[in-house]
Parts: sequence; structure tokens; C-alpha cells
Amino acid sequence: MANAAHAFMGMGDAACPPNVQVAPAAEYHVAVSDRVIKQLKPQFFGFSLEWVGFQEDLWDNQAQKVNPAVISALQAFPGAVYRYPGGTVANYFDWRASVGPQASRPLRRAVDWKGPLATRFGFNEYLNFLKAVGGQAWLVANLYGDFGSEEPATVLSSQAAQWATAARQANANVLRWELGNELDRGQYQWPPERYSARALEIARAIRSADPAARFVNLLEDYDAQRWTSAKSYNTETSRALASLLPDQALHLYYDGPPGGPPVPHRLKHLCASAAAVQAGSGRPATLWLTEHARWPAGKTSDPDWKQNWGSTSNLEGALSVADMVIALSQTPGVEGQFLHSLAGVGGPWPLFHRTGAGLKPSAVYWALRVLREGMLDQVLETRTASRNDSEYAGGYDIRASLMSNAARDKFALWAVNRSGKAVQLKLAVRQLAGRTPSARQVSLADANPNANNALNGQRLLPRATAVTLHFDASGEAWVSLPANSVSALSIDH
Repeated sequence: MANAAHAFMGMGDAACPPNVQVAPAAEYHVAVSDRVIKQLKPQFFGFSLEWVGFQEDLWDNQAQKVNPAVISALQAFPGAVYRYPGGTVANYFDWRASVGPQASRPLRRAVDWKGPLATRFGFNEYLNFLKAVGGQAWLVANLYGDFGSEEPATVLSSQAAQWATAARQANANVLRWELGNELDRGQYQWPPERYSARALEIARAIRSADPAARFVNLLEDYDAQRWTSAKSYNTETSRALASLLPDQALHLYYDGPPGGPPVPHRLKHLCASAAAVQAGSGRPATLWLTEHARWPAGKTSDPDWKQNWGSTSNLEGALSVADMVIALSQTPGVEGQFLHSLAGVGGPWPLFHRTGAGLKPSAVYWALRVLREGMLDQVLETRTASRNDSEYAGGYDIRASLMSNAARDKFALWAVNRSGKAVQLKLAVRQLAGRTPSARQVSLADANPNANNALNGQRLLPRATAVTLHFDASGEAWVSLPANSVSALSIDH
């Protein structure tokens, strides 16, 4: 299999999507070229912070601070981006109601599952939170209005300009302003020309207050409207907003049929969306996944749909999320990915569980932490070939990505193994031919893919092991991946 592994070397542009190849033989193998295909910055990791759920479960109103366990856990992601005030709730957010003395903040409706409430975790509290965790600001501008009622663009433009002024005065260093949230679907159904006109007006107002402001417009991740396709929607909005020179956002949910297709399906749509941006604007897409997560299987209308929520935060969910993150590291044009969500503990996608021992991180948190702590900045072109013993609908068991530093004296391998069996992976790295470097492997794994941390936070924790790798004269070495695992291998030579 040595020749087959090296056949991946020296390929041209990075593949989009970076799908895993089916391996007809018994081997799993990963082949790496010496070509850098992208740079990973700390902002590659992020979280969509939904202020309502965050305030309800992770904010201590009496002490006027975020739960210390949450702060401690998130300090492991220095430079991460926190999207505020979140997704749907951003469409009803008035930043003015989130500042000033807590006692004087007005009650406002923000979600359909709760009555009016005051914004205790407001803009200033958010900025203090960023300082505590070492995070970066990302704000979602309100393009819609108030809960249940659309407001004129002139009103929202004025509010947005005031918010941009306040952010600038607070030295918030907003990385991006995201222009609305999912206004193409659901109750809104805004056609591309309506969204583009509103986004353009509000973006200009923000830029009048902060000339350095940079923007992100949301693309469609599926055909949400009967009268147009996602391809057409993305092309038209990109053309209409080209003067802003914006980046683009996508929301991808996966591995929970029927609403969440397999990861390769979502990657294919991402690449098609990038092509639509290029066609519409004449510029390459710069993509951010401002929401992504494993989707609970079943239909939201099913009476027992909530029974499937656990798969979004257990080990199975962690494998899915790690698979997507690893794939995105190999995808050209993707600048960052924000997990959905950093919010409450009672719904789907909790990053923390409320246990008898206090708030404890979920399996998905630990998977992301394994990857973040094993990250290097230069991503090398990586080709993975895998069997499919797991019978995963995406068609493979493993996916991997190799990174390095500029000096090429450190390497880092990210890998996910969806199989219920440990696998021996043949890693081909020509730069390491004939070497026997020391390595440290950190893995999150369990024999049961349904294992979770909901009881006491102790079932799933990363384990580190010192290993020695023997690369032969052709640059191949064997790496062991535990069953149902997310691993980061750090190699020094």
C-alpha cells in the first residue's frame, strides 16, 4: 500500500470538498504533501453565544458574573470568537436595552418559549466575558426588528450605527458584523433582493460609525424558498452586496437524518456555495460557519424528537463535530467555524451539563479542546483513504488533517475514528522519512458511542499517551486510533 499512499502526493489545488476516499484494501492510510494549503488562526475556533439560554443557565445574576466553571473551561480556547447576541434572538435584539443599570433594563420578548425578560447578560457583560476568556467579538446586526413585528430600516440603521459607535468607544475590536440571521426561511421568507437591500442599508450605517467595520452576509444552506434555489439565492445576494466586500456565513447541521445529511453532503454544499459567491461577486468566497453542529435525528414535529437531543452532546455528537472541524481545516476559503451553541443546558447542543458536581463540559467540548490544544498554524495538503466498517452514511471510518509549524520541526495530526474498533493508520509524511520522532497522543474515546458526561462530567475525559513513531525510508509509520475516538498527535523531531 506504500505506492497507493504516495499516489496522493503532489496533487494540485486543495480539493473542495475534501472528501475521504474509499479504501478497497484492508489499510487505512493518510498521505501528506509538503504544500501549505491554508493558515489556521485562533479565530478558526468559535462559539455561537445565544444570550437567552446563556443568561438563564451560565450567568449568575446574583453575583453578576458568568459561572466560573464556564470561564475556566473556555480559557482553553485563546483567541476564539463568540457570536453575540446569537442566532434567531439577534433578529429581535435592541442593544440599548442591554446596557445601563441592571435594574432599569426593560423587559422584552426574545423567544417563543419564555415571556418578556430583561437582558442581564448584555453588551457590556459580553465584553467583560471576552476579556475573561481571551476571546474576540463578533456581533450580529438586527435586520428585522422586534419580536413579532418588523421595524423600518431607518430605525434599525440608526440603532446599528449607535451600537457600532458604542463598540468602537469600548475598544471592542469587533472582528466581523454579521448581517442578520436566517431571514431567508421560516416565518421571514425574505427573497434575495429584500435581504440584500436591508443588509446594504444597515451595513452602510455601521460603517459610517466605524469605517473599519467588516461584514459577513448569510448564505442559504438548502433550498429554503419555493421560488428560488440556494444557488440562485447565494449568487444574487453576493452580486448585490459586492460593494461591501463582505465575507460569507453558512449554517451547517449534519448526521441527523432527515434534517441533518452526512458530513460529505454538507461539505459539497459548502463548496457549491463558494462557487455561487464567486459567480455573483467576482471574488473568491471567504467562509465562516457561524453555526454548525450535529442535528438530532428525526423530524422536529415528531412527538418524541426531544429523545434524540442527547446525540448532539454525547460521544457520537463529538465524533460528528470533530469530523466536520477536521474537514474544514482542509477546505480552502474557510476562516472559522462556530459551534452551535454556547447557551443553556436544557435543550439540544449543550456545551455544559448541570450535574451534582456543578457545571461540567460535554463530550463535544472535550473533542474541540483536544483539537484546539493540538493545533499548529500551517495546514498541509492531506489525503485520507478509509474503509467503512462503521457503516457511517458518509462512507468512511476515519478522517485526518496534518499541520506543521513554519520551521517544519513540529507536526500535528488531527484524526477522528467513527469505527467501534481500534484501527491501525498508515501515516505517510515524506519529511519524516527515516526518522523516529517522539510524539504525544491525546484521545477522547469510549467503547460506547452513546457515552456522555451528563451524570457527573467524568465519563469522557481526554487521555494523553507518549508514543514513538518509526517512519521508514519512504516516510511511512503506523499510528493507532482508539475505537470511537477524536485524537490529536503532536510530533517533534
